[in-house]
Amino acid sequence: MTPVTLVPQAYPALPARTIALCRGEEELQFGLSDDVALTVPLPRGVRARDMLAVLHRLDGETPLPHALASTSLSSTYENVISELVESLVAEGVLERGRAVPDPWESAPGRGPQCPPEPGGSVVHMVGRGDMARRVEAPLGQAGFRCQWSERLGLRLDLERPPWQRLGPADIVVLADDLVPDPLVLDALARSGTPHIYLACRDGRVVVGPTVVPARTACLRCADLYRTDRNPQWPAMSAQLLFTSGWAPIPSRVSAVALVLAEMNTLRRSGAESMLTLGHSVEISVEQGLWRRRKWQPHSRCGCGASEADFGIVVA
Repeated sequence: MTPVTLVPQAYPALPARTIALCRGEEELQFGLSDDVALTVPLPRGVRARDMLAVLHRLDGETPLPHALASTSLSSTYENVISELVESLVAEGVLERGRAVPDPWESAPGRGPQCPPEPGGSVVHMVGRGDMARRVEAPLGQAGFRCQWSERLGLRLDLERPPWQRLGPADIVVLADDLVPDPLVLDALARSGTPHIYLACRDGRVVVGPTVVPARTACLRCADLYRTDRNPQWPAMSAQLLFTSGWAPIPSRVSAVALVLAEMNTLRRSGAESMLTLGHSVEISVEQGLWRRRKWQPHSRCGCGASEADFGIVVA
């Protein structure tokens, strides 16, 4: 008798690249970028946070009834939730089967670092995630002096932040966290320290904007523009605190190259010449995407950039 090989059934899974958020109590939103974000209304009686819990348990190997059993949702909702899950698979939001490991993840180790240049530019990294680690080696090879601080939270001294106490730093890199810590943003504004945002989002990498406090649009300006378009954004962004996204390795490497180029520009010509000054750059090698977006100061933001008569002109 010929032996029969049983192939495990492929169940739906929420991909690592997909950001899922509660948009109020009756809707979910998948993705953050304007051209990616999808809002999905939920069946009557299904709360957004319960449905989100179900989706986070879908790993390609867990049947839907098992995922439901580990949440507060009753099994009476199984049919309507099953239909919703299948529609999300059809939309490409969910995938079938366990995620295949990215072959690029087993990247070779770091090469030798050059010693920092005496009196060279100081880059302070806030965060210890993947993008922060990837940026560290080429910055060191280029002669920059790198400083580090973990996620600071309530331990942060607003009057003596680490980028002043250890430095002073020429620029702070806010790495990996999808939403920067508001206390860190307060301390950066008080100290007047330039800073640049760097994070993976929607399977892409976002570099910038670079912010010069009180002179260019800040990250809160960007949040206010998002709130203008989506009044639910403040509640949604709170769900993203201390979380990071995912993007394929080639896109991450491309973003690291841009960050290194921007640090060299800062060192040679100053922040006014940086490509990301008042702009964010969204990168996806897989999608052939390189999109630069301009951010204007928001009139309701208290950063002072909208009223400054000495502001930097951003082209």
